[in-house]
Amino acid sequence: MQFEWDDQKLEKNIENHGPDKEHPFGHNKRMFKINLNFNNDYFVGLFLTIKDHKKFCQLKNESGKLTLKVSSTDPDANLMDFNFFAIHKQTGAGIYQHYHQSCSLNQFCIFLQNRFRDYKDMCIKSDYLKLADPTNEKEQKKVRAKYSNDKFNHSMILREEDFIEILNEFEKINSFEFNYSILHSEEQNFSMLKDMIQTEKIKVLFKRDTHVSILASAISGIKNKLSIKKGTVSGKDSEGKTRVIDLIDNPNNFGEYEFDEVASELDSLDVNKFESSWLVTEILKICKANEYFLKHIK
Repeated sequence: MQFEWDDQKLEKNIENHGPDKEHPFGHNKRMFKINLNFNNDYFVGLFLTIKDHKKFCQLKNESGKLTLKVSSTDPDANLMDFNFFAIHKQTGAGIYQHYHQSCSLNQFCIFLQNRFRDYKDMCIKSDYLKLADPTNEKEQKKVRAKYSNDKFNHSMILREEDFIEILNEFEKINSFEFNYSILHSEEQNFSMLKDMIQTEKIKVLFKRDTHVSILASAISGIKNKLSIKKGTVSGKDSEGKTRVIDLIDNPNNFGEYEFDEVASELDSLDVNKFESSWLVTEILKICKANEYFLKHIK
């Protein structure tokens, strides 16, 4: 993942919103914690998803009989998911830890986008109150213009060589489908729609005997040249099974761990001291091992 921010605004945003505050997002409450000074090169953080249901199910084998058991959490406890992350202070590039059913990177970024918007609105309203006449629409417009270029930008990191490698894993590439913002069809019947179309979905089918490496290189080049943000590549793997690759949903994998191993290491962790956890140490080790990439990404 990669983010862009203003350092002073970042610190002020965190100070104003409070690291221990629970924020409603989706169907759950979330808690966002970050330490700006723990490491010289990286911000480290923890994103918690706090679930409101108290019961969970287990499948037990009792003398060969499989039984569904429903248990409850302690009265003062909640079920939760966790996602740790580290972000390089200079480039905004970082690593986000994720496991099945925990908050996805995309949802995490949407959460941050919402928090940024709330903070931006708070700054605008604060500036309104400083005006000689806080109700003057003309002066309010000037205030809004002051913040018009303040945006929260983020992107999923996918190195180009990795994308080509993924495509080269295909035994055969059947199609390339993507959205584009310009209507290409020359059919006269479509001309009346041209000014009303936001995006056009294009699907390209390939000849059976076209070599995978040629298509992988060509598709990658088109993706970059046209700045395609959404699309899929479909084909067959070495076992003849259909496989679909999303152009933007193939992030770099910097390592895998068994969930039980990670959970055991986090048992009884003081959330207010999350930066001292085993997992933060592991993520920073991975960042160090990939430091050249994280420091030089554009």
